[in-house]
Amino acid sequence: MSSVLYLQDGGYSSWCIQLMLDMLGIQYRSTLVDLHKGEQFRDDILELSSRGNLPILVDEEATLVGAPQINSYLNRKYSTHPLFRGHNSSFLSKLECVPVGLLTYGLAFHQSYTKILRYPYSNGDFFATASEYILSRSSKLEEAAENCTEEPTRQALIEAAEEHKKNLPAYLEEQGYATTLKAVENVLDFFESELCRDREGLWLSGVLFGASDIYLGMLLHRIWQLGLEER
Repeated sequence: MSSVLYLQDGGYSSWCIQLMLDMLGIQYRSTLVDLHKGEQFRDDILELSSRGNLPILVDEEATLVGAPQINSYLNRKYSTHPLFRGHNSSFLSKLECVPVGLLTYGLAFHQSYTKILRYPYSNGDFFATASEYILSRSSKLEEAAENCTEEPTRQALIEAAEEHKKNLPAYLEEQGYATTLKAVENVLDFFESELCRDREGLWLSGVLFGASDIYLGMLLHRIWQLGLEER
């Protein structure tokens, strides 16, 4: 049985997991889930992920929800692969904690921070789509909870709605978004120092390109897509 990856098209975590699966040579089938259309609240998705979080990896051994869980599973299962041979779990954990979603969607409320959007954010009206998604997310989570017959899933959706309400100032308020930018800057400064020190190899993983390098590369790419590289 081939694995199935449920993902958001162009999503940071989804993209990182896709690259890891490709580099590991794992056969899998991709199933796109459009968050902006509320497809994460379909019954088949909620059966796998009680909050509708992505990405989701399903294989013959397990169902994994979210990039950290998938990364940990792949590291255990393919620990001898070059992708993990020079693996530094602290590097990957630091990169997994970068608030890329907040960085991306929060920009819709603070457009003065960028002068250019690059593909795919340059297509259509990204700012309108992003702001609508963030402002309506709590109510859509609550609606999904009302329609859910499984109590554990219903409770998980309610908790997700409350968490999103608490996190809204980080998207909407100037100081909140500035704090996000500073957090990303601190992470980049850390890895710049790490790569500049006297060390073996050109990559975070040493002489071999590894999982942490995928995440750092995709983070830099997302910053470029959003036109934030000069900040």
